[in-house]
Amino acid sequence: PPRSTLFPYTTLFRSYNIFVWVSQYWCNKSCLVSDGQNPPHNVCRTDGVFNRIRIAVATPQALRANASNPGAAWTYWDITPGTVGQPGNAWFDRSDMSVNPWNMNWGVDIICGNSGNLLSRISLAQLAARGTVTLSYITDNGARTTSQGLGTTTTYFAGSNSGSQARIWSWAPFSGTLFRHDINHSSVPIYNNAINGTDHGIWYDRYGIFPGEVESATISGNTLYTAMGTGRAYCTANCSTNSPTLNQVFNEPAVLITKYDVNTWAETGERWLWNPTLAFGWPALSTDVAGDVGIALRTSADNQNAQPVAGFLTPSEQFFYADPAGQPYETGDYY
Repeated sequence: PPRSTLFPYTTLFRSYNIFVWVSQYWCNKSCLVSDGQNPPHNVCRTDGVFNRIRIAVATPQALRANASNPGAAWTYWDITPGTVGQPGNAWFDRSDMSVNPWNMNWGVDIICGNSGNLLSRISLAQLAARGTVTLSYITDNGARTTSQGLGTTTTYFAGSNSGSQARIWSWAPFSGTLFRHDINHSSVPIYNNAINGTDHGIWYDRYGIFPGEVESATISGNTLYTAMGTGRAYCTANCSTNSPTLNQVFNEPAVLITKYDVNTWAETGERWLWNPTLAFGWPALSTDVAGDVGIALRTSADNQNAQPVAGFLTPSEQFFYADPAGQPYETGDYY
């Protein structure tokens, strides 16, 4: 069952009419920073500030009323890795958040900890009340992406067991039990994934940190959608060496959209988004109140800078360039 941790605050507010803002405090990459004590303890902090995730709420009315001092509009709670039983040198990175009618759902990576991911949620009613909130959570090593969807009260977390199997956790409202579903899908090619910009720097190099990972998920009706970036090739031999044998299947990196029925827990369809001359990366999914599934991603031709694309997967596919390409830059983590 999930464990719970309480964060006491006292200001009351009676409406769900809130923004929820999740922000991250950074950490030294080594995960080992002496705290100056004797004997020293290995703790994770940068410039004297400990790594944490800050969850803050504010109403539109409070933001308008405090336009000259916006910080006064927000109430916040800080969550550190130690709060959820992680060692002192562990730190949180790469949060993912979604909401449904009951809960704010939050997943995050745990770096240098004793488990890979934190899957959690907090009642929106508690956040809106700005009093004591309960963080209910489990730790896992395969899923961290939360699934957005206002048409469901169930919380879903999606991830990968492997390049050909999804791991999805379902968590009913007011329940203390999560259920894990492992479902096969087509194998994702993760090799030969570099995409160069105009300066010949690789704007997609952060893909190599979590190749083949579920990058985004959303739910519409009974269908859970996941999105994964790809490389250009599969490995067929010598995969753990510096000279793997590759089978190229795409001219450019692509995106795999997979659909699952949350009643039967069967895969119900796949859609490969690809183009022979354009590279795709960093898909992000969301569902609007009408149940239509939207997508954003990045694309470029060879030796061009990444350009944002926005569109719909349902009820019919539409894709548009949202902005022109920018200067050379590295992309990743948040789009």
